[in-house]
Amino acid sequence: AAINSDLKAVAMDAQPAENLCSWCGRIVARLHSRGKPNEQTAKGLRPPSESDADLSLNCLKTVLTEFGWAK
Repeated sequence: AAINSDLKAVAMDAQPAENLCSWCGRIVARLHSRGKPNEQTAKGLRPPSESDADLSLNCLKTVLTEFGWAK
């Protein structure tokens, strides 16, 4: 959870606010909350799938690459 909030904070601080990294952070945050049973019940969401996990990892890789923290 700490990594998710750190990533979101970095993505939200990036300028302009509507860039690729901020959208990737939002996607990861939404998929993270989808994994919580109370959110699934409250919002009628399906449990996360393997493809959701793949999307989250690809978003993380995109952010790391954009900031030059990975190749």
